[in-house]
Amino acid sequence: MLDSLCRLVEEQASGVVASILLLDGDRLRHGGAPSLPKSYIDAINGLVIGPSVGSCGTAAYRGER
Repeated sequence: MLDSLCRLVEEQASGVVASILLLDGDRLRHGGAPSLPKSYIDAINGLVIGPSVGSCGTAAYRGER
């Protein structure tokens, strides 16, 4: 389902690659990302959030988009 949602977004916006990350306690978990390489997904999956952990990890830590 989450991969389908990502594909829909990618079809609607030219040049966009979509992904969905889920917050599991203090970690980011892979939700959907059909167009991203597995190596990227593996690197992000399980990442502990924090004040300077990339854009997604920092946003989750701060409770922001």
